Order: sequence, then structure tokens, then C-alpha cells
Amino acid sequence: MTKPQLVSLISKLTNVNKQDAKALVTLVFELVATSLVRGTDVNISGFGRFTMRKKRGVVSRIRDNPEKLGNEYFYKQITFTPAQRLKKIAYTGHRYRKR
Repeated sequence: MTKPQLVSLISKLTNVNKQDAKALVTLVFELVATSLVRGTDVNISGFGRFTMRKKRGVVSRIRDNPEKLGNEYFYKQITFTPAQRLKKIAYTGHRYRKR
């Protein structure tokens, strides 16, 4: 599903015009992104968890000289862990119902 498809579906299901639905979707994505940049995990109940991890990079070296040239470089990686409810829906094709 693309962002325009999501906006269109939200517009139809909630009887909101497309401009407002687009603004809402954009705002949600921006909030998730800014939270991750700040280092805060984003946990959406029933959907999953977004986290920003710091990964160890490669140390710069010269072939003939085993000494390090510079510092170790780190990079950031965004990970997503789906919630159990989302996994059940995705794997079985049925909506999760509480009993």
C-alpha cells in the first residue's frame, strides 16, 4: 500500500476530505521519524515497535600498515518488530479477536 492509497482509504472510511487525511498521515510519519531521530522508540500497540539502533562500522586501515587510520565509524539503522497481533493477522489472513 502506498501513501496515496492510505490517504484515500482513510478519507473513505472516516468521511474526511483527502487534504485533511493527507495532512494527518504526513503528521504521523513525521512524528515517528522525529522520535526515532531523538533516540526514542515508537511503540504502536497492536502494530509493532520502531527502534533506532547504533551499529558498529568498519575501522579504516591501510593494507600494508596494520595500525588504525581513524576512529571506528558507527551508523544508525531503523528496525521494526511486529506485534503478536500483527503477526497473527499477516500469517493467518484472519483478524485477531480477543476471547
